[in-house]
Amino acid sequence: MDWGDAPTWAGSAVSIGGAVIAVWAAGSSRRSANADERMAEHEHTPVFTALVEDVNGSDTGTGGWQRLALQLVEPLDLDEVRVELLTAGVMFPDSQDGVEVGAPRGSAVHSPGGVVTGLAVGDRARWRVDFADMEVGPDAVPPIGEVELRVTAKAGRSSWRVLVKAEVEAVRKQREWQAAIGKMTTGQRYTRRL
Repeated sequence: MDWGDAPTWAGSAVSIGGAVIAVWAAGSSRRSANADERMAEHEHTPVFTALVEDVNGSDTGTGGWQRLALQLVEPLDLDEVRVELLTAGVMFPDSQDGVEVGAPRGSAVHSPGGVVTGLAVGDRARWRVDFADMEVGPDAVPPIGEVELRVTAKAGRSSWRVLVKAEVEAVRKQREWQAAIGKMTTGQRYTRRL
């Protein structure tokens, strides 16, 4: 190559420019593909509803035991579901499937019958929960109205972490009962028919 040959220099510059554009386009294509993959995974993020059920309790929310029910609403069946209790003072008793004896009592895996099992859309995973500051007795009501959970769900190679809030049914019943009693004592007359 002669240093004075302008067409050769121009051809070399165009070749180098084309190579730079090709490298940039390949990187852009990879970034776009990764973004599409993240978007598709986000679109498949599981949706859950949760409730701390009042089992065998009265209409006023007292006297029962508490069970966390986690329902998968959409969009696809899962291979594994793990739950971590984020609210202080709430724990899983370790005398049930899915809770390891001696492990931190704030986490459990869906494993009915002792076998880790997936969760289909519409199905529920259930675990008994205890409240640390709950009084004992027939008039006992959990001290917390809502429990926050972190759910780790897996389907194939995909994994998601989702925050879910679970209302405590016994506390809601107790509040409704107290409101009804309050209405009766603030102006409504109670008459008994003979």
